[in-house]
Amino acid sequence: MSFSENGIKDFIVRHYQYFIVGILFVVLVVVLAVSSGKAKEKGKKDTSDKKTEDGSSVEVPDEPLKENAYPEVVALVNKYFNAMAEGDSETLQAICSELDEREQIRIEKKADYIESYDNLVCYTKPGPEEGSYIVFEYYDIKFNNLDTSVPGLSSLYVKTGDDGQLYVFNSDKLSDDVKEYIKATYAQDDVLDLLHEIDSRYNEALGSDEKLKNFMDALPSALDAKVTAEIAQREGSSEGGDQPAEVIQAKAKVKETINVRKSPSTDADKLGKIMGGDTITVLGDAGDGWSKIDYQGQEAYAKTEYLEIENASSAQEESAPAQETQAAENTESTENTENTQAQSTDSSSASGKVKAKEAVSIRKEPSTDAQKLGSAYKGDTFEYYGDEGEWSKIKYDGQTAYIKSEFVEKI
Repeated sequence: MSFSENGIKDFIVRHYQYFIVGILFVVLVVVLAVSSGKAKEKGKKDTSDKKTEDGSSVEVPDEPLKENAYPEVVALVNKYFNAMAEGDSETLQAICSELDEREQIRIEKKADYIESYDNLVCYTKPGPEEGSYIVFEYYDIKFNNLDTSVPGLSSLYVKTGDDGQLYVFNSDKLSDDVKEYIKATYAQDDVLDLLHEIDSRYNEALGSDEKLKNFMDALPSALDAKVTAEIAQREGSSEGGDQPAEVIQAKAKVKETINVRKSPSTDADKLGKIMGGDTITVLGDAGDGWSKIDYQGQEAYAKTEYLEIENASSAQEESAPAQETQAAENTESTENTENTQAQSTDSSSASGKVKAKEAVSIRKEPSTDAQKLGSAYKGDTFEYYGDEGEWSKIKYDGQTAYIKSEFVEKI
């Protein structure tokens, strides 16, 4: 079964955002989309010579994909993906010809979400240079706290270096002849069939797990925001005291997944999401419960109640001892209250159910500062016991819990 032109483009864009990170040939595949689609429509195998920009020919042999055929290549690629899962940029720099700073940061940030790459299969075709290989690596990627693994496919150019060792080479540094050769390889039928097979598995995985789909929808913007913030922080550190105070006023930790708006209003255009646990730059107070933040290099707005400023004010620091004393005095009464709540949840009848409208944290108490018990994802349902202010009381894992009412709907 073959891809249409639009099908190839959609597949490449989707898998570039979610899986294909590192030194890859995504751009080459995108450029190839039109020509490969036409080749498939005509039913022709792409075995002819290819012309480079200067008019010279590039011969492309009609060699089938080989599975795990070269132990030394398999070992290198396995090492590559193990390092990707760990965010081990030091290892990646040792086995890659070049790794720029932005890509290095993205790998490190993405590793925060990754549990492992499993079921790796190394498909290869011969490369245009002596001791070189075009690698298509299949894997199932397992993300933290998600049950369903996601199929992915990455492409790498592996070549023997001057020291006789294999390395993963950066596509930007390759000659035109090599690039044309690789483009022609992507157009061959068995490669397109492999792309289609992985695309089908990918759609099946997301279709079977709504939590996973919601996570994947939020992941690209979350990674972009993390990378942008890290680069801004590094640039700010290198400038030292010359940086104006008003540019970066504070760092804040996001308490739970939030929407980012173009202006300080829930009716404003949504620019994206920031995931709970991420750190962002707060540029100032926008009033009415909103904070101005840096989001992917532009000014944006988020609800202040979901942000935990890292450099707390002196007034807050001075009041901390008194708060700790009061908390100690109230420990016994708090425990009794929790026990009473748990008993009431078990002994009383729920007044209905609520369904999560998007990803949101579940808290032990009706407060964004309370202990987080878990997360609700779009479509999750819970027994509902009434409202407490802006919070809905629910049953979660057999105990009383709370979820922000704005993120759920009664069913």
